[in-house]
Amino acid sequence: MEGPQDRAVFRAKVIRFLTAIYGDDEAFQRALKLGTIVIRAVEDPPKPDMRPELVHATYRHGAGQAHPADPAVGAPAVRGTGGPPHAVGAGDFVAWWPK
Repeated sequence: MEGPQDRAVFRAKVIRFLTAIYGDDEAFQRALKLGTIVIRAVEDPPKPDMRPELVHATYRHGAGQAHPADPAVGAPAVRGTGGPPHAVGAGDFVAWWPK
């Protein structure tokens, strides 16, 4: 299971990666100083959009489909090892900060 320390290590790796690319960008430096950089791992599920019309449409779509048993459901989402990646690449995260 991924804990707060794993997330902190991942965040630190992403910050180092971004600093190597955007180190001279004023908006990045300001966001780094203020702590307003948002980082999400690609494995993190997005927050659900619970608008009634979307929930109903999702339910209707799912209820009309046949779903075979999937043994992968509930499996850890972090790359095969069950832990955070050792190195961070551009395809491992999504990050943004205010301009």
